[in-house]
Amino acid sequence: MARHCSYCYGRGHNRRSCSKLKQYCIENPTSYITKRENDHHSMRRRPRCGWCSETGHNKKTCSKMKTAIAQEQGKERIWNARLLDTLKSHGLGIGSLIKITCAEGHDTQWAQKFVDLLGGYGIVMGFVEDQMTEHSFGDRPLLVRGPTGQTSAIPVPDSISKDFNRYNRSYIIWNVEIIGKVANLQTVASFSSAWLQGLIGAKKKLGIAG
Repeated sequence: MARHCSYCYGRGHNRRSCSKLKQYCIENPTSYITKRENDHHSMRRRPRCGWCSETGHNKKTCSKMKTAIAQEQGKERIWNARLLDTLKSHGLGIGSLIKITCAEGHDTQWAQKFVDLLGGYGIVMGFVEDQMTEHSFGDRPLLVRGPTGQTSAIPVPDSISKDFNRYNRSYIIWNVEIIGKVANLQTVASFSSAWLQGLIGAKKKLGIAG
């Protein structure tokens, strides 16, 4: 469908590219139409921040967003340190050997199929870091590869998650047991510097992507 200009009503262009309107504004610099067009173009050129909604800057350079991240980052760093100490005491990190079985009363066909896909055991390959935060402690933040070659996300052992998951689970589908521990340094090395510094958790809480 051909474009219609809302100024001259001509076809094949719009108001923004209308040569007649541009010529009118040049010839009538003090007119109401010229002033309105200039104001409209000025507003369109000025960026609006997606965080604070103020004009003149964008989300990437927003000082208010940077301040909010820094405040939350400090809180998250303290929480992460407490979690990290607990993970160290359990020997949980990349390279840990895990055993997974169905919890009592939850040995359903679906739950057992999940265990069988892994082969009942697995090596920890990593953590889903944005699910290992104070604001969002996920149900399956642990990435494990089983002897079958299957990689799946599973819960951290309940002995750990019960002290950190703000949404206490009333039931456990799988028992996750650490049968091969790693050293403290390996636990720390399992996480990125962004997680250790609380940046991932801060952004997660504030709803900031990336």
